Amino acid sequence: MTQGDSQRGRKRRAILDGGKAMTRAPRGRRGFPIVAGLLVAAFACSVQAKTARHLERGDGYFDQKKYREAILEYRSVLDKDPKNTRAVQRLGIAHYELGELGQSYGYLRRASETDPNDVEVRWRLGALAVLSRQMEEARRHATFVLQKAPDSVEGLALMADTAETREEVEVAVRRISEARERLPERERLGRVLGLLYLKKGDLPKAEEAFRDAVKSAPQSVDAHSALATLYSARGQAVEAEKEFRAAADAAPPASPARLRLADFYLARGRRDDAKKVLTTITAQSPDYAPAWLRLADTALAEQKYDEAEKAVQAVLQKNPRHQEALLLAAQSRLQQGKTDEALQQIQTALKYDPKFPPAHYQLALAHLQAGNEQQARAALKQAITLAPGYAEAALRLAELDVQGGGPDAAIDDLDKLLKERPGIPRAYELLGAAYLKKGDPARALEAYGKFQQLMPPTDPRAAYYAGLALRAQGRRAEARKAFESAMAVAPGSAEPLTQLVEMAFEDHQPDLALAIARKQAQASPRSAAVQAVLGRVFQRRGELSDAEAAHHRAVELDPRLASGHLEMSRLYAATGRLDQALAETEKALQIDPKSAETWLVYGQLQQQKGDMGKAQDAFKKALDLDPRSAPAANNLAWVYSEHGGNADEALRFAQLAKQLAPDDPHVSDTLGWLLYKRAIYQQALNLLKESAAKLPDNAQTHYHLGMTYYKLGDKPAARQALSRALQLNGGFEGSDEARRVLGEL
Repeated sequence: MTQGDSQRGRKRRAILDGGKAMTRAPRGRRGFPIVAGLLVAAFACSVQAKTARHLERGDGYFDQKKYREAILEYRSVLDKDPKNTRAVQRLGIAHYELGELGQSYGYLRRASETDPNDVEVRWRLGALAVLSRQMEEARRHATFVLQKAPDSVEGLALMADTAETREEVEVAVRRISEARERLPERERLGRVLGLLYLKKGDLPKAEEAFRDAVKSAPQSVDAHSALATLYSARGQAVEAEKEFRAAADAAPPASPARLRLADFYLARGRRDDAKKVLTTITAQSPDYAPAWLRLADTALAEQKYDEAEKAVQAVLQKNPRHQEALLLAAQSRLQQGKTDEALQQIQTALKYDPKFPPAHYQLALAHLQAGNEQQARAALKQAITLAPGYAEAALRLAELDVQGGGPDAAIDDLDKLLKERPGIPRAYELLGAAYLKKGDPARALEAYGKFQQLMPPTDPRAAYYAGLALRAQGRRAEARKAFESAMAVAPGSAEPLTQLVEMAFEDHQPDLALAIARKQAQASPRSAAVQAVLGRVFQRRGELSDAEAAHHRAVELDPRLASGHLEMSRLYAATGRLDQALAETEKALQIDPKSAETWLVYGQLQQQKGDMGKAQDAFKKALDLDPRSAPAANNLAWVYSEHGGNADEALRFAQLAKQLAPDDPHVSDTLGWLLYKRAIYQQALNLLKESAAKLPDNAQTHYHLGMTYYKLGDKPAARQALSRALQLNGGFEGSDEARRVLGEL
């Protein structure tokens, strides 16, 4: 019986059962409900039939591993039946097999929510969790898969991926060695075993396992790729290229193996070779999104934004919801300073998948570029909530906390991250900085020790950071040795040299400071950074001609060194050559237009020249680039206050500066003077007394203090402060007012 026959049968029974209570429809209208019902039923049958055809075609393509064609059919199924579980599951698997992992994740997650016992879905979700370093979640998937299917090669591979401790690795080695001898998938298990030996640091056994995998299956793309990766890690570039090429030749054009060959070339700076590989892929498989996205990435690295846009659009034209493409488009706009357009792209990505962690991370970067730190923090926290092991988001949030004076929050977040992922050097680097900020150099030294264990001996940062912690502990001799060790590894590095020079000045040994800087300049005659340090030493000693020569040398060695031009600018300003100082600052801004420090110096120079409009604009720009710049906020408050700006805005910026730099006497002076102007004399007095105590030779600070005493009726204190101001400088701004009040007193 058809669906229509069944419906008519039910109608007849209803009439017979209750006919006495029914009235007849008017003649001529009795057929309408029946016809309408037949049309609805026919339409439903048509939709179901079309859905079934799309599903059948999708399954056919899927079984033939024609995943691109299968995706189109399954999407047509979801257009008509959004909850079709088979289409959702197979879309997740198809995108995964094509290497479109961001697309895959959303469908696989939906499929797992519908059927948590689907092993095919669970091991792939586990593999994606490994890639995003969500190791606990990956272990949970691995345990489930091996409980359901103890001999699952994918489950065993996932177990190996999640093994991190020595004990976990040993257990995995034993289990997979046994399985390799028993199961037919010797090649795959050999590769997994090789990766475990790599985790143990046993490179000969790893190579033996990978070679066995290649021997077991000479055309195995993955076996050649694994051996290539080992050679690459050893620095055997020729052997690595041979194996990457063998893997690529054995693979179809639209394959991760071809991408790995391109990545190998990119890692070695062979961009033209990488582009040849990628353009060949896109020519042969124009629907393969990962190759287009890699081309877009490469173009962005070269700041070729038109090429990047073309590659991204090749993906978005086929799939407007492609998450990675949308985020790359946003990244391109961020690099070009088009923050509003970037935010729009990211919001589009989040509309399609609100639970995609990288979209929230990109949103945070966009908010930071727009100067919205609180919104950026919220986005980073959301990314971490969605993916607790998301290192990039956790590290960026910790950076903000360390910079913003919140070391406790940074320490808590970093401890959580390191429990999940104990091998991240940057996490220990930030943890050390957070403990230093907190005033706990002993714990900082401990964190830096772990950082050192993870870094190669040729990296100077471990010794440098240890020196910082030792210096903070007052262990100066040990600190010097640490800084000297860092310089021995990296003779052209400015940071450890700067520390040694500073320590010599602190010990009132300017000759030693100069000797240290000169010795390093001789050891690294081509280092612009070292020449810049030498210039600062000369400048601090008052030897300005030698300072100028050293800074000129630094700029000659590296004309693109923005800090070199900035140092020249400061030197010219110190010798009264404001026009030359401005010219050097403008050169620095051409090189690095996003340097808040350079905009601050530019504003200070314009202020000295008397162009308050340009000074105000520069201070605003500095504050936009670095919302935590206390000097920029303080200077902006002063310009607003003294040169006809908004008084409320002046007070707001002064209060912000005080919040950011509570111990800065210049900030206290500005805020105190603004409160004086509002007749809040007692609060002003407290701030100005603090400022004058720390700036005993600043005439204007004593003038401000004297005027406040005068308003409060303390004539002796007013007379003393105003007299001191005029003794220090008879021509400061406000000196005439000081003399008038002194005359009255």
